[in-house]
Amino acid sequence: PDTATESDASLPSTPRQPTPLVLSPPRIPKPNSALTAPPLLSLPSVLLSLDLDPFQGRLHSGLCDTRNAARVLIELARRGQTLTANRNVPEGGSGSRSREKYWGWMGKDGQVHWDAFLKTFGVDKLPG
Repeated sequence: PDTATESDASLPSTPRQPTPLVLSPPRIPKPNSALTAPPLLSLPSVLLSLDLDPFQGRLHSGLCDTRNAARVLIELARRGQTLTANRNVPEGGSGSRSREKYWGWMGKDGQVHWDAFLKTFGVDKLPG
């Protein structure tokens, strides 16, 4: 006959073995006390030192760099780390024209002074 029927179908002589499922072990981060400073302060080095997945995307692409930096900040926050500034960002220029960048909400005491800053725009306080 030209067509096969159920009775004509042949079964394999040995049953097929199921493909084993390989699971990766769960990522268990190092405790904070076991963390060491990365050899370089590049995003890929920092991600690896925190036991996070490697850099995702294209290095030095603004969006990819930002997403990976956010992963670092999220992980540090998850670990309960407090972030503090460790340097000032220079505004530019050279010699006597060089000065640190300053925004109106920055207090000379290192604190954020939103209320005083907003009053310069006629706003009494932030909503909410």
